Amino acid sequence: MQIDLTNLPAQGERVEETFGPDDLIIVGRRKRVPDITPVSATLRAWIRPEATLVRATGEVEGEGSAECDRCLKAVRVPIKTAFDQRYSWEGTAAPRPSGGHDEEVALAEDELDIVSLEGSAFDTAELAREQFVLATPIRVVCIEDCKGLCPDCGADLNAGPCACAPETGDPRWDALKKLKTDIEGSGDPDSR
Repeated sequence: MQIDLTNLPAQGERVEETFGPDDLIIVGRRKRVPDITPVSATLRAWIRPEATLVRATGEVEGEGSAECDRCLKAVRVPIKTAFDQRYSWEGTAAPRPSGGHDEEVALAEDELDIVSLEGSAFDTAELAREQFVLATPIRVVCIEDCKGLCPDCGADLNAGPCACAPETGDPRWDALKKLKTDIEGSGDPDSR
């Protein structure tokens, strides 16, 4: 939905909108780890004027799908986040120096979270996409103590141990293992 900010009523506008996977994909974005595929999201927002800005508050709730980072099983990823964002648009932004875009501009602390919009149209789908991406977890696991896959045969270690021989370790570390065993076995605190 596009909201014309120049005609936004003083009490604002309340929005509840549901988006499908095609609405939530950000075209041209670089892949992130994990790569979460959007399934659906519901945006509940209140967009209202605030001095020379527009404030959007509300929440996005939905779900995505991804692969477990450890065992590669399909995982449902619940997404829920609250937001409080301020926007300025052409004609309302504070005047900037006329020297061009290369000039440095000092911002006050309360200006750091203001997003500049191009034009006076507010796109609720863009807000939902942005908040969905920001709420996606960095790591996805099917269960907290997922054992993952065997690095040798690829068996799912959650189903039980695999048939691979136990790892004997790198023989180049044997001298250090012996030294550690000798120190721990001596019981002499000065030898540590």
